[in-house]
Amino acid sequence: MLRLGAKIPPKKKTDATGGSPPKAEAKEPEPEPMEEEPPIPFPSDIDNSGVIEEDSGEPLPMGDPNKEPSDEDIEKANEERDKAMSAFSEGNFEDAVKHFTDAIELNPGSAILHAKRANVLLKLKRPRAAIADCDKAISINPDSAQGYKFRGRAHR
Repeated sequence: MLRLGAKIPPKKKTDATGGSPPKAEAKEPEPEPMEEEPPIPFPSDIDNSGVIEEDSGEPLPMGDPNKEPSDEDIEKANEERDKAMSAFSEGNFEDAVKHFTDAIELNPGSAILHAKRANVLLKLKRPRAAIADCDKAISINPDSAQGYKFRGRAHR
């Protein structure tokens, strides 16, 4: 064992009767000096880079999840989606959000509508609302690539 670097403690002395070793006065170990912890930073000292700021505006409606859209509702939702895409391409993001919201209320089971509204919300600098829309799109369709794509962008 010694060849392998082990240290064997010395044998304890026992008294002549073969009993336990004589009791020595117990020494209290000296307390080690405690390392000082750095002070907790004040809120003004905290680095908030990378923290998603609170959105301005109200939470957007996600539609009734129990609603079964009729063919007419789906057709109206597609018309609203077309209006929203036109507004988006013109740079009118507020109108695009309004039209996507109308489309979502008509057809709440469409993951692509939630994902596209999330993209518009990112343009409006509303990442929390975009993340909520992406989460809804992913819950509707876990294979929704756009939901994951825009949620990743919102977390930047």
